[in-house]
Amino acid sequence: TSSLGSSSMLPVLLALGAVTVAAAASSPPTCFATRTVASSSTSCASSASTSCTSSPSSSALRMAVSSTRIAVLDGAEWTSVDACFSVDTKPSTGGGGGGGVTPVAPKRDQGGSASAASRASDSAGYLTAAVGTVDGTNDRVVGIVSEDNEEGGVSLGSGTYLYPQSVSPVPDSVSDDDAMTTMVAALSSVHCALPTLENVGGDDSVGGGIWGKAVVLGGGDMAAFAADGLAAMGADVTIVSTGKPKVTNNAVTVLPPAVGEEEEAFSSVLGTYDVLVDTLEYESAGMRSQLSRRCKCDRYISTLTKSQKVIRDKGVLFGPGKANDYLKETANKAKSYQPIVPPANFGPTTVKTLLEKGVLFKQGGFGGKNEPFLRGWALGDFWEYASWPRDATADGDVRYGMPVKSEAEAEAEEEALMEEVRRQRRMVGTSRRALVDEYDDDDEDDEEDDESSSARRKEKGSPHVLEIDGIGALHEHVLAPESNAVLFLSAPWCRTCRSLKPGYNRMARMEAEEENGDGAGTPAVTFAKCEAVGKSGKDLSHFLDVEAVPAFVVFRGGQVWGEPLSLSRLPSPELDRALEILRAD
Repeated sequence: TSSLGSSSMLPVLLALGAVTVAAAASSPPTCFATRTVASSSTSCASSASTSCTSSPSSSALRMAVSSTRIAVLDGAEWTSVDACFSVDTKPSTGGGGGGGVTPVAPKRDQGGSASAASRASDSAGYLTAAVGTVDGTNDRVVGIVSEDNEEGGVSLGSGTYLYPQSVSPVPDSVSDDDAMTTMVAALSSVHCALPTLENVGGDDSVGGGIWGKAVVLGGGDMAAFAADGLAAMGADVTIVSTGKPKVTNNAVTVLPPAVGEEEEAFSSVLGTYDVLVDTLEYESAGMRSQLSRRCKCDRYISTLTKSQKVIRDKGVLFGPGKANDYLKETANKAKSYQPIVPPANFGPTTVKTLLEKGVLFKQGGFGGKNEPFLRGWALGDFWEYASWPRDATADGDVRYGMPVKSEAEAEAEEEALMEEVRRQRRMVGTSRRALVDEYDDDDEDDEEDDESSSARRKEKGSPHVLEIDGIGALHEHVLAPESNAVLFLSAPWCRTCRSLKPGYNRMARMEAEEENGDGAGTPAVTFAKCEAVGKSGKDLSHFLDVEAVPAFVVFRGGQVWGEPLSLSRLPSPELDRALEILRAD
């Protein structure tokens, strides 16, 4: 075995500088740096912390590290990645459910049945990317550092290992930074979005075959990278943008939201597709349901970052300062977030293909050079989202081209819901007139009621539902008394909200009667309602991080419990389970 000091030992080449370890009679130190390394035969120095250890033989040095960088994924991008593959769920010493971003709403209860995915909007994930040269060769590799430092991975020396499923060779033409940023960007926008056929030939180790259609929304750098990357992996890709996305793969089809002279919606033109990568928005559960139902698209990936959302919500006048402050704060506590464990075949399949085919996400997309990789915001993305045409036939703020219900379908669903309410009331012996009086304000049978009585009902609402008109009222009736409650956020223009109102009123009345016998006392769970319009309604929606209506926010002991529920009909298994737990408190 040759020692490191042997005169026959070839110089070790480290990226990001002409770095050599000179031959010497005794074993020189080996440098492991957190970012970039500059060294000579007599000293070790780096732009970040560096440790030096002696290595008595070449067998002890399996890889020479050239650079490492921490990367943070946040916002809807982290939500998508977290849902796509597993993360390390060991308790964090940072507190607060893994050291996540401080919520703008009341502190969320991290106990109960809340999962890691349900808490993703209040947290982020991080990884440590590394590039190095394998001992005895000039071959460079990129990968993700294992947080557990368990043997069996690719060794970095000093007890540090790369996850083997993350390791990919790096071509000579690709810089260390470009290799690492491409690997990080590929997690959400390419690997999680791949339409794959698993277990090809009965062998799980070789991964799945790439098949099917992918749609990318947006025209910015991330959208172009996602489109080129998915196409390089073999998917049939269409990118939809109001501008001219800079895609380089000729196989990628480019469409506007409204296609042709008749301005047909892009979803109607494409028919069915397998995955949608959204670089501009994080759609509601209702829209994701429509994508699955109408387009057979069961995989929705959003790459929207937290700072992108800040800019979109606050605007280009007040948003940049808040977004930049957030970026600095997040960079300073990067390792307090949840460590990301890469999925199978990520490096050997996805990253390797992208690097070999020159599909790169450049350093500039992640901020400063010697800072953690944390993707910020782009003015172009903001303007594209703001200028995207809206669908006038849909309820609410729906981007044109996304699948929406027809008016006939909405009316049919509403009628089906009301029929279900009537059926349940008949089963317990309640008269049809009582059903109409209490829960069917919009039904044509209301003609049987006295007009003045109907007007009073609409003005006053259900006596069992508490009307909340802003943050102050929420604090007075729910937060301060530490109540168990359900808050229904709706809007006057929302057809689905109107269809849910009778069922919600019924649930509130039954809760009061079940708890008190005659409905005169205080129920175990408070049923409340708020119109998410006007200044007070919008302020309350932002306070609770509600982006779309209808939404149901559950409070346990005066704290927001879990994420807002987006429901299209009542009764709901999700809401029923939550109520059972609240009643047991």
